[in-house]
Amino acid sequence: MLLFAGWPSSPDTGRVGGSEGPTHNSLAAGGPGAEAFGVPSDGRFLLRPWSLDDVDWAVAACQDDEISRWTRVPSPYGRDEAVEFIEHATATRADGSELHWVVEEPGHPEPRVGAIGLIGIGDHEAEGGYWVAAEARDRGVARAALAILVDHAFGDLGLSRVWLEILQGNTGSERAAVAAGFTPVETRPAQGCGQPGDLVTVFERRLDAPR
Repeated sequence: MLLFAGWPSSPDTGRVGGSEGPTHNSLAAGGPGAEAFGVPSDGRFLLRPWSLDDVDWAVAACQDDEISRWTRVPSPYGRDEAVEFIEHATATRADGSELHWVVEEPGHPEPRVGAIGLIGIGDHEAEGGYWVAAEARDRGVARAALAILVDHAFGDLGLSRVWLEILQGNTGSERAAVAAGFTPVETRPAQGCGQPGDLVTVFERRLDAPR
């Protein structure tokens, strides 16, 4: 399972799809790996790699119909799917083709509040996607996590463009993307999420774009 595709309609999900390809950035052979940059954080939220300790939490969070409605997260979603995804996330982190994180808000009884990642990393760009657990919505998680993601992508990973594909109708995710500095640039048919005939809006952030 990929962690991407138009995630819930609160401000708390924006979709990913995207192709995989060779890396041409600071994760490429000879450059520093993702672990060299520590844990991206804004002082309130942080992004840390997935581990198998997250299986039960992921399974519980992904029972939410809003996640499967707006993203590529499959339904039904059980332990096998969670383990497969986490193993995939670990392998692609090692080769630099994808980076997936759990979003945490330390200090809460359940600090894990969502998931975010980059896929198709190559040619100084990548596609991003995220979802926020139902109980953590309306706390600014999506906007903050997107801002941390972009700062890390541009400042540490050597990327110059990050884009999202958000299913039309997912107005909350569109608002979160705009609040995090993303701009809508085009509309295209949805792939891997939604229903036949659905469209996604592509939002992007560029390193050289004015804020």
